[in-house]
Amino acid sequence: MRDFTKSIFSFSWATSLFGLQQTLNLLRPQQAAKAFDDVREVTTAQLGELLKQTFRAGDKLQREFVDLTLGFLARQTFDPNVGSDVVHPPTAVTQPSIGVVERQSAAAASQSTPVTPYDSHPASSGWGPMPLSGETGATSQGQAAETQSIAEPDISPDYPFRSHYIDVLGSRMHYLDEGAGETILLLHGNPTWSYLWRNVIPHLRQQARCIAPDLIGYGRSDKPNIEYRWFDHVKYLEEFIAKMGLKNITLVLHDQGSGLGFHYAMRHQNNVRAIAFFEAIVRPYAWDEFSTPEFREIFRKFRTGGVGGEGWKLIVEQNFFIEQLLPQAAGRPLTEKEMNYYREPFKDEQSRVPIWRFPRETPIGGEPTDVWAAVSEYSQRLQQSSLPKLMLYATPGALLTKENVDWCEQKIRNLQSVYLGPGSHFLQESCPHRIGEEVARWYRGLSSKEN
Repeated sequence: MRDFTKSIFSFSWATSLFGLQQTLNLLRPQQAAKAFDDVREVTTAQLGELLKQTFRAGDKLQREFVDLTLGFLARQTFDPNVGSDVVHPPTAVTQPSIGVVERQSAAAASQSTPVTPYDSHPASSGWGPMPLSGETGATSQGQAAETQSIAEPDISPDYPFRSHYIDVLGSRMHYLDEGAGETILLLHGNPTWSYLWRNVIPHLRQQARCIAPDLIGYGRSDKPNIEYRWFDHVKYLEEFIAKMGLKNITLVLHDQGSGLGFHYAMRHQNNVRAIAFFEAIVRPYAWDEFSTPEFREIFRKFRTGGVGGEGWKLIVEQNFFIEQLLPQAAGRPLTEKEMNYYREPFKDEQSRVPIWRFPRETPIGGEPTDVWAAVSEYSQRLQQSSLPKLMLYATPGALLTKENVDWCEQKIRNLQSVYLGPGSHFLQESCPHRIGEEVARWYRGLSSKEN
């Protein structure tokens, strides 16, 4: 009786404090969502199998209903003129709480698919407004291009990480090294660097060792006198992984970093645990399948001419990628502090050569032939690989447009698909917390399945 009495008083005290903590959590949507998810996971774990199945069926219907309802609200706030030649001033638009839609690929499961979130958003360029002919209208140094906000709150501009360096093929590569345990390797694309992951890493470093390198020629890595072709990046990345001694890697991939990561993973599947990706190069493209019509034209310009040509003038001389394209595709107005971080590695024309080279190395219309062949090969292997995969996508997107999301869900084996809500291309700047939380949740699930 004494033990029972002590236990019940202890239980009451603990639950009172727990209730207070959850009440405080409700004041911040991100914390509240995590608290609800944690309690839900504990609760459902105690259910019998029949009740679990009942819950899953009901939860699926509920999430689809929420997604349809809030998708309508998102349609009211998402600017239908994005993609026109008009540059809109920043407006205070509240990010709707879009319900997450998870789907298993057709290659992995034969279950019915929920209503597609693309029905809830207008067909838009995914890159924001940009000049398509004549003068580029590049923004003046010190001022980011204006864009509407479709971003979640509490996105920090700070980069509070310790820098690390390692010698790779005679040059120093810079990287972040946060947390401990198994390795999560985060690979950025063009024209960004590890700064792009600053708000994602805090969600992951409690579970794993997060390594975020700056590709050679990017960020705080050295800029050796090389061509910066796609296979140069392959060589430096593979040597970086080998010298760091990284094993059993989980890859988190974006933009051009996705192609490099997929290429590595499909040739070293015994050293890769799983792959998460978004706004990624999942296959080579015919020109009419690449991105959106608005961006296709500007991308053709990027590939026009050699040194001194039209693409060179846009990217190297006028710094178009940093000053215009990046802020327009961020999903929100970037602050001056954020823009200065992105400008930091590319302050002179010579430093922008890697940014100029990457669009010319993207496999479109059969060119360049060696990259086209390599991406074709990894795309085929990716479809058949049994490695666990997570695809995050937003609407309207830029690389993972509706057609490419559908292709991934139909073709790629063992794929889990998660809808993030409205978004463009640099999703780490508009929904980094959702990205971090979804990757963390998926990563925890990998461990439970392996056990």
